[in-house]
Amino acid sequence: MRTPRLTSRVERRLLINYRTDPEITARLVPAPMRPQIVEGWAVSGICLIRLGRTRPLFVPAPLGPGSENAAHRIAVEWDTPDGVAYGVYIPRRDTGSRINAVAGGRVFPGRHHLSRFDVHETPAELRIDFTDPADATSAGVHVRIAGKASSPGGPVPSGGPVSPGGAVSPGGAVSSGGAVSSGSPISSGSASSSGIAFSPSSAGSPGSSAPARALRQDEGALSGEGALSSEGALPGAGAAGLPGSRLFGDLVQASEFFRRGSAGYSVTPDPGRLDGVELYAPAWQAVTPGMPQPILPVTAVELVSVRSTFFDDPDRFPPGSATLDCGLLMRDLAAVWKPLPSMAVRAAGGLSTVASR
Repeated sequence: MRTPRLTSRVERRLLINYRTDPEITARLVPAPMRPQIVEGWAVSGICLIRLGRTRPLFVPAPLGPGSENAAHRIAVEWDTPDGVAYGVYIPRRDTGSRINAVAGGRVFPGRHHLSRFDVHETPAELRIDFTDPADATSAGVHVRIAGKASSPGGPVPSGGPVSPGGAVSPGGAVSSGGAVSSGSPISSGSASSSGIAFSPSSAGSPGSSAPARALRQDEGALSGEGALSSEGALPGAGAAGLPGSRLFGDLVQASEFFRRGSAGYSVTPDPGRLDGVELYAPAWQAVTPGMPQPILPVTAVELVSVRSTFFDDPDRFPPGSATLDCGLLMRDLAAVWKPLPSMAVRAAGGLSTVASR
């Protein structure tokens, strides 16, 4: 069955980003892919996305459903006859929609695990939790939105929990996993505060003696489950800064890195094949050095707490090999999802079973 091109509205896309040990991450990625390296680290994370009005291009907008979705992902690159291509490897997708779960691998790329989502959202805060009842895979995030004051009563549900039966909060979403593009490669030179180049850095290299998923004391300490201590949340950013991040010098760098990440390849029940999809969002424009900077549809958030059975698993990521780096938020973008040819791979031993259980 030919996968159709889909259109949707990205109503909310939250990117939780980790810096992970390159050697350990490489063991989790199937050949011919390899992790992208930024400032000496691999870039991994969770994409939590709500898409509204998801439908084939020929279907009227009112008929397009929405759903909450999540994708665990690793930024990767691989060699092609035309040079190095860039993308994200997606070992695990979860969805709150029964439609998406059934259509996974047909209409939507890769297998989608049917999970229970619970979303609480205010202008100042966002909480998203999901659990797969079938295998207990789960994740939960709590972020504060930069420049917004929290209400005394805390977050209020926006539509309430999403059941595995496919009931979704109003305007729900389907995740494309936050894919990565095969556009021009990111240069390896040193990056200025407003540039888009990335380079290895001994200051940010893996192998520090910090405990598992712990931040330096001046960044806010994490407990074993990823909850930030009362000494402070992982800082977010203002208009352009990205304090607390060792991966990106500023919001421009981070936005450009993930904008170029528009082609995602997802695990399927066949361990030797990945499904591909490419995201096109017209409002997410390229940043060109020396040219006027476009308005970025990306803002930074403060990470109050993050937990993930994927990243918190010491068998997958030993202590010290996966550390929270930053969080980014996007809202209200028109998007088109273009199917890509499947990719033949040699399955990675650590991840091939994650999406096939």
